[in-house]
Amino acid sequence: MAITFLQAVNRTLVKLRESEVSTLNGADEYAKLIAAFVNEAKEEVENAWPWSSLRTYVDITTVAGTSTYSLTGMGEEFIVESVIEGNNPLNGPFPNFVLDQQIAATSLQSSSTSAYFDFVGVDSNGDPQVRLTPTPAADGSTIRFWGRKKQAYLETSTDSNTLIKLPWKPIVYLAYVKALSERGEDGGNIYDEASRQYEMALASAIGLDSRNQHINTDWYVD
Repeated sequence: MAITFLQAVNRTLVKLRESEVSTLNGADEYAKLIAAFVNEAKEEVENAWPWSSLRTYVDITTVAGTSTYSLTGMGEEFIVESVIEGNNPLNGPFPNFVLDQQIAATSLQSSSTSAYFDFVGVDSNGDPQVRLTPTPAADGSTIRFWGRKKQAYLETSTDSNTLIKLPWKPIVYLAYVKALSERGEDGGNIYDEASRQYEMALASAIGLDSRNQHINTDWYVD
């Protein structure tokens, strides 16, 4: 079950035997510190596994003679996993120099269907820009970029009621570990034990999500 930013902070405060807060906007300095720990924990948990709850897509529409497009709204935390134009997958992302050399060597002509893509920086909004090769020769073709987008940093001034997209237990448990580290052991709850509880919560959440995506989590020696 998803919980809000405020709920995650309060569950961490309860574990620390601190008073809960009704809102994060205007909360005291300690609640804001715990909110920062929740954000740090969220980011670490996001990086630990390709979570299905972060999966999303963005469509671009081709314009004849235009090779570069912005992935609007995806920001710097978007990871592309697959790209499809109709029933045709695009290859990539390729390193820029590979396509630059290929274009120079073969003089690739414009085509109604692109075959490759690479990243060429970001636009003025901070969204990633992609280059399609060959350059589209026709308007109106839809190309879908599938991937995962990490949730933005949650602000205490505006995001009290924002739902956290990831499993809550590893986030709250890791925020608690970070709070213990900041102030030392807490009433007999040893840091190492709290860390083990976090690791178990993370492993359990990954195990559940792997079944949803049919991803094997077993590790084998090559």
